[in-house]
Amino acid sequence: MGRKNPPLVSVIIPTAHRGSAIILRAISSVLGQSYPVFEVILVDDNTEPSLSSEIKTALKNVPQVRYIKNVGSHGACVARNVGISCAKGELIAFLDDDDEWLPEKIERQVKAFTQDVVLVYCNGWRVDDRCNPPLIMPYRQKKDFFLSVSFESLLEKNHIGTTTQLLVRKSALEQIDGFDTRFLARQDYDLCLRLARLGRAVGVDAFLFRHYLHNEEQISKSSKASLNGYLLIFQKYKKELQSNAYSLCSLFFKIARMQRLQCHVLKSVYYYFRGVFLAPSRWKEGLDELNNQKPV
Repeated sequence: MGRKNPPLVSVIIPTAHRGSAIILRAISSVLGQSYPVFEVILVDDNTEPSLSSEIKTALKNVPQVRYIKNVGSHGACVARNVGISCAKGELIAFLDDDDEWLPEKIERQVKAFTQDVVLVYCNGWRVDDRCNPPLIMPYRQKKDFFLSVSFESLLEKNHIGTTTQLLVRKSALEQIDGFDTRFLARQDYDLCLRLARLGRAVGVDAFLFRHYLHNEEQISKSSKASLNGYLLIFQKYKKELQSNAYSLCSLFFKIARMQRLQCHVLKSVYYYFRGVFLAPSRWKEGLDELNNQKPV
């Protein structure tokens, strides 16, 4: 970042309905970072006293972690916003409690910051633990990873993805009031869209995290939550989408898929044809999206 002293990085890990072993895996990946200056904030959004007690017991041997207990359960967006408000770092990184980082993640990302950069993302691995042995694949294929993205390009397609990869200026997060708590899913997409309006969003083309797919609770696996997220994206950016037929077409195809996964056949067909009406030449692409079997 063009100065002698490295900036403090605050790492925010929200947790809910997760056992201490998985959480400690995430925390260990932070403590194993090559970057030397960070604080770790774990925000406990559990309503189950037994889980909170288990987590606190496990953290007795990890004094580097600051533990914050929410009163009640309010969701990942609120938990992350609580972490942001308590963070002391100039830069803030987010890590989902069931994911982990590779050792050079933060060091590589900090080096990518210049004065006009507000957000740095990276590539990583998608690990499907539902397979035996686990299936490991790139989070983004090389052709789909871009060294920088703009608000306009993000509106056409979410080229970033999971919050686990994000490193963001705290001042930028404060400027946009953090995560929009109306989102139960696709909150990462909305956050990146708003950040990309403030400054540059750049990527580090390296595999620096592991994003796990499993049979435990994950918002990203809920087609209902994803459907509501995409519908909220449509409402929130309706003006910008209506002036960009390509972006609106892409969003309608996404909504059509989520409607199909919810067994809403007529609504699925309706949104598919709304997309085709905007861009008739993309009808085959829309069908491919509609039948996509990849994780939500």
